[in-house]
Amino acid sequence: MPTPEAKYLRTKCGLPGEAPTLPPDPDDPATVLLSTEQAAAAAHVDPEVIRQWASRRLILPVPCDPASPAPRYRELDVLDAEVRTRRERRLKALIDEAWAQAGMP
Repeated sequence: MPTPEAKYLRTKCGLPGEAPTLPPDPDDPATVLLSTEQAAAAAHVDPEVIRQWASRRLILPVPCDPASPAPRYRELDVLDAEVRTRRERRLKALIDEAWAQAGMP
């Protein structure tokens, strides 16, 4: 919401009091909503993995149409979860390898 000063200056210059809002960018991953299958394709995983991430709360469904029970996920959240889970697996593999090299079980 603009301040009263901003509204005054906008009307003084012949502009509407409120700045126009831009529609969401359809290519912005923060605004793109994906179905479970689309999210799985974007993350290069099986749809069951997306369901597991949702149950582990790595990604949260976005409330959309109350009439549709199908969950929708933000593309940005899906891609972020994919990066985090891969990083965790790499770290675990490195730790396991270090323990094995040290002769520890």
